[in-house]
Amino acid sequence: ALDYVLMAFAPNLSVLFIYDNKELQEVKDKPKLIIFDLNSNLIENFNLIKEFNVRTICYLSHTQIDLREKALEYGFNEVMPKSKFSFELPNILKSLQNNQ
Repeated sequence: ALDYVLMAFAPNLSVLFIYDNKELQEVKDKPKLIIFDLNSNLIENFNLIKEFNVRTICYLSHTQIDLREKALEYGFNEVMPKSKFSFELPNILKSLQNNQ
């Protein structure tokens, strides 16, 4: 499994994949959306992700109820099982495109 944070930028919906902490710290533009796997090695960077102050979508295994609750308490906008995320991703990106 790849560990990354995905950042989507509108209006052209450019997507940036962040693979390590240094890359995350070097992002200059404010994304419209940040998507990431709660099981990623970047998990310790919740604070870096929250600093962008944008919509966040996290995904995880449907069995990780405690981690889901912690993410919601931390303030992430949406936390969903991987299966739902995979199904919803096209709609999520279309909503970004429609809300430019």
